[in-house]
Amino acid sequence: MQTDRDSERSRRLLFAPELAAGTVRPSQLARAEVRAATVTRRVPARISRAYQRRLMRRGALGYEHGTVAAQMAARRAVLGAGAAGPPRLLVRIEAFPGPEATEQLRRTHAILAEAEMPYLVGVRPRVALRPLDPGDDRSRPLDDDELELLADLRRDGVAFAANGLDHRTRVAAEDRRSELAGLDKKALAAHLDRMEGELAALAVAPTVFAAPFDRFDWRQWETLSARYDVVCGGEPSVAAFGFHDTPLWRGQAVWMPAYAPFDGPADGVLDGARRLADGGAAVWVPVVLHAAEEAQAAWESLRRFAREAARWAVRWEDFLGAVRASRA
Repeated sequence: MQTDRDSERSRRLLFAPELAAGTVRPSQLARAEVRAATVTRRVPARISRAYQRRLMRRGALGYEHGTVAAQMAARRAVLGAGAAGPPRLLVRIEAFPGPEATEQLRRTHAILAEAEMPYLVGVRPRVALRPLDPGDDRSRPLDDDELELLADLRRDGVAFAANGLDHRTRVAAEDRRSELAGLDKKALAAHLDRMEGELAALAVAPTVFAAPFDRFDWRQWETLSARYDVVCGGEPSVAAFGFHDTPLWRGQAVWMPAYAPFDGPADGVLDGARRLADGGAAVWVPVVLHAAEEAQAAWESLRRFAREAARWAVRWEDFLGAVRASRA
């Protein structure tokens, strides 16, 4: 069954470092605690997704006391006292380019690079002229400054994710914005083909997809997962896809949303990372930072985060290697 195969792959992903080092055998991952932490659940009905959002706002459903707690129970069941370790932060910068994004990303990169923190940035090949107007489909290609920054990031080893074509929403409502919503299978494939073709012209061929506005229709998962190894989302994805543990295999790809406090301001992310480190939570931790928010905070919170959390950040290439190994 597909759900059994998903769970098996997710178990291998959770224990990827130990499997690679030979300190854990695949046969040890059949324990009940490991299975409980790696269940790929169906997409809930709309009313259930809305209820999950309310639970999250009240603190009754969350990443730290839900997902992390279950994953660490699984690790302790297999590794005992050896389960503890530093968190494995997978840092993603939301998107580039966009309004004022070039200078913001340049400042962000300078801060993270000084701290030697690895990260991934979502890239799109076009800039919508009116990104929040569904009725205006005008866009432009990247300008010279944006192309120069993209080349600098590539030279410095920054990882890239596809982040849509131009970040123009097809839905006006603020809480439902999405570049992909409403596209049927054929239209979605054509949209992604155009995006990938224009990214390829920029020498960007990512195996990670970061959903624009962190939203897409749940029926679009089959198309997205057939093209990418990892699909990323965030808090807005709960309304369209439901709350799920992260990262977990789901069919042909890994679904990896980031949840509070790891999708938001750097100070909040740092506080959460400290808690995980103090608790020895040696799990993959999706993190999303928003350059525009850090610019408003005069970059000080990002500097604090980079100085302290760089020791916990892992290279995306290492994570993608673990994803490929867990697929086998």
